Amino acid sequence: MFKNMKLGGKIVATVVVILAVTIIIGLLGLSSLGTVGGYLERIATHNLPSLNSAKTLADAQKAITVGERGLLSRRMTATSELRQAQYKYIEDAWERANDAWKRFG
Repeated sequence: MFKNMKLGGKIVATVVVILAVTIIIGLLGLSSLGTVGGYLERIATHNLPSLNSAKTLADAQKAITVGERGLLSRRMTATSELRQAQYKYIEDAWERANDAWKRFG
């Protein structure tokens, strides 16, 4: 088939085939972008809030530990006000942890 064609015709046929392959690859890539967009939407709406909640949980856990260690210190329990402040600090940390746990699940 190509033996009887002139050189110009062969070049045009090759360019047309390459153009067709390029268009097909471009259309496949474009349709794949929609799929990737769906995955990114799921990550943004589901996974990232969970990560933020996990970070808040970790921070609250550290705050609870700090508050409990403060209660073990004799200097922190010297006055009733300091002791009550530590209890309030721990209670606030527990509230943050419980709120983050609700959002995490």
